[in-house]
Amino acid sequence: MQLGTAIGFFIKHREVNLYGNKAYAYIVLDLERKARQIRKLFLNALEEEQEVIFFYFLLV
Repeated sequence: MQLGTAIGFFIKHREVNLYGNKAYAYIVLDLERKARQIRKLFLNALEEEQEVIFFYFLLV
């Protein structure tokens, strides 16, 4: 079941085992926040790669 999709996040409903008892977890996934985090990681990796390539050309 997914709720809250109109405001940019999903809520997932999961059945879990909690100390031998059946319980339910509601997991909130903020897609916009996750996208920002992934974008930041990607840009950092790209900057590091460009620095390594630039340094390599300086050595050659």
